[in-house]
Amino acid sequence: MFGRKPSPKEQSRAAKRSVRGAQRDLEREARRLERSEAELIRNIKKAVARKDRATAKRLSVSLVKLRKQKERLLKASGQMTAVKHTIAAQDATRATAKSMATATKALAATNAALPASSMTAVASAYAQASTQMEIQDEMVNDALDSAMDSLSDDEEVDNVLAQVLDGVALDIGSSMATVPSRAPPSATSVATGSRAQPSRLQAQAEEDRLLAELAGL
Repeated sequence: MFGRKPSPKEQSRAAKRSVRGAQRDLEREARRLERSEAELIRNIKKAVARKDRATAKRLSVSLVKLRKQKERLLKASGQMTAVKHTIAAQDATRATAKSMATATKALAATNAALPASSMTAVASAYAQASTQMEIQDEMVNDALDSAMDSLSDDEEVDNVLAQVLDGVALDIGSSMATVPSRAPPSATSVATGSRAQPSRLQAQAEEDRLLAELAGL
């Protein structure tokens, strides 16, 4: 009466023992009823064989009552099984609650060891590092794009220079076509040569000007 109150675990063990004891009692009673039922059936057959209708009827009534008792016994056995499962479910619930309490204590200890300010600092540092990484990636991509654009510009400049030089060569060829051959100079050829000299100088000056413009690109 004044002893220590049993813990929930001890109470569960005691309840399980009680249920197991009750189940054993029910099983013993069920076996006894089965034996009685078999005996009644044999006696009924004997009474019918000797045409003892009254005895057969009385034994049949007893058999009906016995079978009803067996039904009640089966129901009681099912209830004991349900109680057993209920106790097991309560044990599982209690174990879950205990685990949750332990986890709660662990989380509380972790939160105490790592204040909110520290968590904020860690999150901020992570965000800064991620931003810096993104910026570096963008810079690398921009540098690669610029390099590819420069290569494209160089190819375009080379094409323009080749076209211009081809045009200059054509101009020079056309101007050289007006130069006389190495024939003995005459008054007419001297006059023509004096007129062709400015043309060659003009072509050379034009070529120098184009090259200077290309060099300034």
